[in-house]
Amino acid sequence: MQGENSLGQLLSSGLSGGVAPSLPPNVSSVTLGTIHSIITDSITHGVKWAAFTAGIFVSFGALSSFLIPSPKQVVKQETRVAAITVTRSRSVNLPGVAFLAEFALIEILLFGLSADYSANQYMREWFSQNAWPLGFLLGDFLSPVLGATVGVLGYIAYRLSKREVQKEELVERIPQLAVAA
Repeated sequence: MQGENSLGQLLSSGLSGGVAPSLPPNVSSVTLGTIHSIITDSITHGVKWAAFTAGIFVSFGALSSFLIPSPKQVVKQETRVAAITVTRSRSVNLPGVAFLAEFALIEILLFGLSADYSANQYMREWFSQNAWPLGFLLGDFLSPVLGATVGVLGYIAYRLSKREVQKEELVERIPQLAVAA
């Protein structure tokens, strides 16, 4: 009777795609156990392929961010009789905006996957049996927080290295600007 009750709860929970919540009369406990295992296996396999597909898309997104070119900054010069000033044009940095949008989308997907992992018992069971390191990262929203930390630290390192390169280029151009004046 316990198997019939748990199967009835499973069928009425909506996980089975709209199967009627009432069970036919005279169903044996072996049949109920078989039906229950078929439904849980189906849900587990569906989650497995969804997680695999999400991993592929996230990986391609991360790899494609390396293909975004880094355009050179446009430098305008103004010359005066007494002093040399160099101004930079402020324009929209499209690769930077694309990188930020992609980073935000990946973080949203990681939060969603972690929330689904926390709420889905079958997904937790599958990850614990087949890919426990990923289950560890998805539990307690560790992967989105870790991803955000790595992303922010990487962006800070990128900006600092870019700032140093710009200073070196400016120092190298000062003698050329002085001769042009």
